[in-house]
Amino acid sequence: MADVQLAPSNVLCFVCNKFDKVVAVKLLKSVLRDFNDGDILSAAKLQLIEDSGSLDYLKKSPHIPQRRDGDAST
Repeated sequence: MADVQLAPSNVLCFVCNKFDKVVAVKLLKSVLRDFNDGDILSAAKLQLIEDSGSLDYLKKSPHIPQRRDGDAST
């Protein structure tokens, strides 16, 4: 498992560092949306999915859709 290379992401590093310190997940989501563009958050999600898929787990991970559903006006 030491041969797996993971690419750094500012969004993912922020979430990892603040996840245990922030009481409400809703507050963390609000901060992420205020300071990052939706495309950056989407790219971070895709990177997290790809990186977690490259790790060897005993259990198969659930399917996570890659499309972005939401309000097109924002």
